[in-house]
Amino acid sequence: MLNLGLSDKVLVQLDPKEGQPKVLATKRIIQGETIEIVSSHDLTVIQGKIIFSMAESFANSIKVNPIKLKQMDAEMDLFLNHLRQELVESNSLITQQDIENLQEDERFIQKLTEYKIIDFLTGNIPNYQVADFPNAEVEWNEKHSIWQVVATQEILPETQVCLPKSQD
Repeated sequence: MLNLGLSDKVLVQLDPKEGQPKVLATKRIIQGETIEIVSSHDLTVIQGKIIFSMAESFANSIKVNPIKLKQMDAEMDLFLNHLRQELVESNSLITQQDIENLQEDERFIQKLTEYKIIDFLTGNIPNYQVADFPNAEVEWNEKHSIWQVVATQEILPETQVCLPKSQD
């Protein structure tokens, strides 16, 4: 069983001067060590884009789930093959352009936009400051199928934990 939340080596404090929360190391954190385990909620790509556009502080909270992406790719390949088969069985003259246009078919696009492959990460992700030279990142843990904040370098006590800036 994994515990959600921050490790005992960090805490979140509100900076009264700036009015911004900060995640600070209270003990030494070594490179590769987990700082926080977060939960997530399923979103469509459109929902993820809306949340991302609301505030840059959510940039590290929106991630494509690799397991859901693989599942969607497999299912969309099957659906595309079904549309191709439908086209072949229609007994009409088929061009290469007709086959290429299947990915622009309204049914294909509708099915694609319904997939919830985006994870909206909850926890303290919006509280981390973002920096050009971050000392942590949000990554997918394949073994446990969870999202976590992991130190990308050693972080000393009283040092602010920062995540990377958005790449849009």
